[in-house]
Amino acid sequence: MATRYFISHAYSDQAALNKLVGVRLPAEASPFIFPSITVTPEQRVSDDLVRAVADCDGLIYLQDDATLRSFWCGFERNLALQLGKPVYGFDTAAGVFTRDTAAPVDPIVACVWNSYVEDDTDLVWKIVVHLNETRNFRMGRHHPKLYSPEVQHYSQIMDDEWDLKSKLDRGGSVLMLLSNEGLTCGWLRYLNMTEEDPVPRPSRDKFALFPKDRTLFAWLDPPDRGKITQHIASMAGDGHWKPYFDVVCAALGEPNPLVLANNRIPNWNRIDDLMVRVAYASFKTKPSQHASGA
Repeated sequence: MATRYFISHAYSDQAALNKLVGVRLPAEASPFIFPSITVTPEQRVSDDLVRAVADCDGLIYLQDDATLRSFWCGFERNLALQLGKPVYGFDTAAGVFTRDTAAPVDPIVACVWNSYVEDDTDLVWKIVVHLNETRNFRMGRHHPKLYSPEVQHYSQIMDDEWDLKSKLDRGGSVLMLLSNEGLTCGWLRYLNMTEEDPVPRPSRDKFALFPKDRTLFAWLDPPDRGKITQHIASMAGDGHWKPYFDVVCAALGEPNPLVLANNRIPNWNRIDDLMVRVAYASFKTKPSQHASGA
């Protein structure tokens, strides 16, 4: 076994934790126990948790009911597997360690943004590549040439309408990446797919597919609510765009928006938060697939 292990456990399982650390943990293995988390994944600032798992040599999780039902424990285990760390389950009754050889679970999430804004596409590209290269966490369209700079293009990351329907049918979620320019630029009126422009854009019909309980929002810059609201009002007479208005109004209504960058400079800590929220959306839909030991 490696030397420094992240101990993943439900905080109600103190007796089992004491047994693991005080009696069963091999002498060469040093435990790292993260402080208790008392808020939901939507509220949590999670970069310290992600960094703690990444900095450890491996992870051990308790194979008991409370830990196996916990989102946080499942997230920690899956992150360790994604990072290529050795992961072990500990059977508290038998006192036995078992190597976890399960494959990490990628979230089912469709990524959408206004691809007519090139600066937004460049920033989304950086975020997706960063999560892949540093966290082995994959989002959006899984294109074989996704990480080849010479073929960088929004269509390699953004899910088209077919991808979106397929992922939602499998219980996935939608991540809508927003920006002030993307929500107020003149190109918005031309986002429908037509025979003349068959390229998949975030069309009006796509917005109508977004389920309220499975749509996540993240901002590429701090939202200017006044400017965006004024622009929406200028288009309000066009009932054609009601599905779009509904989605944007839901994003504007969030009291604590997740902002991933400022002045086009990514905030990698907030991008870790994004990773947690995407994983949590998937967990709420299909918890058994994301629980420890699944």
